[in-house]
Amino acid sequence: MRRKTRRLSQQLGVALATVGIVAGLAWYLKPKAAATASSDERRLLPQDAGPPLAPPTPVTLGSMEQVPGKPTLVSKPVQVITPATAPSAPTPAQLPLGVDAFKQAQAKRDAGDILAARGILNDQLIAGLLTADQQRDAKLFIQEMNQRIVFSNAKLSADPYNARAKVEPGHSLTVISRQFDITPELLGRINGISDPRRLRAGVELKAIKGPFHAVVSKSHFTIDLYLGAPGGQGSTYITTYRVGLGSDASTPTGTWLVTKGGKLVNPKFWGTGDIPAMEADDPKNPLGERWLQLDGIAGEAVGKEGYGVHGTIEPDSIGKNMSLGCIRLLDEDIKWVYDLLLDGKSKIVIVP
Repeated sequence: MRRKTRRLSQQLGVALATVGIVAGLAWYLKPKAAATASSDERRLLPQDAGPPLAPPTPVTLGSMEQVPGKPTLVSKPVQVITPATAPSAPTPAQLPLGVDAFKQAQAKRDAGDILAARGILNDQLIAGLLTADQQRDAKLFIQEMNQRIVFSNAKLSADPYNARAKVEPGHSLTVISRQFDITPELLGRINGISDPRRLRAGVELKAIKGPFHAVVSKSHFTIDLYLGAPGGQGSTYITTYRVGLGSDASTPTGTWLVTKGGKLVNPKFWGTGDIPAMEADDPKNPLGERWLQLDGIAGEAVGKEGYGVHGTIEPDSIGKNMSLGCIRLLDEDIKWVYDLLLDGKSKIVIVP
């Protein structure tokens, strides 16, 4: 009995000793693990990191949310987080949104997605997030994309402004173009139809869902063409042409409508002031080869008569204030504007 009791006492002593050793090791190792973690954390921080940053400061960017690598349009203002150590809240023009957008657009273009490429820069342009230089470069980039998206016969179903039209027996370019609020001249241009009389039934044409609109900048001597709206929200930039304007600030600002039935090819000049009337084919006719009459519908344009968009026999006047108040373009440019703008539908907004 004593031998059994002695054996149990020995076993109990070994167990207690084991527990003591384990506890001692745990106590000994605990501070070393914490010290090792602190050392690892220190290696992850820059040596001059300084004190911790305060909570980040929100910066409102209007309708653009800056997400690293991908700007995203949203319907209301959102917040972009910037370090509290920044000297002041940056304005949209100071943020690298435009630079990032160009990189993304170029990558999309190089990957063959020209619609996404155009969309990225168009969103930035319309939202007013680009500097003056970036706006110029963005327009040139978008113009390049639109050579295929708009002005070629490529049918891009993903583009909301692209459409297809099957030619039915008895249909003409005029009949088909009315369905899409564009001119028959433009429909013929983008489909490579030089002679409308040779239009064949059963052929599928590419169409554009119009109408096109325009914005004239008096300070920049430009006319920008858009789909959807004449600039601003809901518009898609298409292209730009240089213009000449009225001397002595005689081109009124405001909104104009291309007069229904007010488009003429090779127009007659009826004379004004000291300038006599001239026939259509007179080489001195100041209207050139095209005329688009305008009706003032808003702003300073209301009640104004006799204004229009036309060609010129004075190419050196483009980019200058030399006309009697009308908007003039080079002959090749006015032909395009004539084919893009639809009478009774297209609006032209003239801004300072």
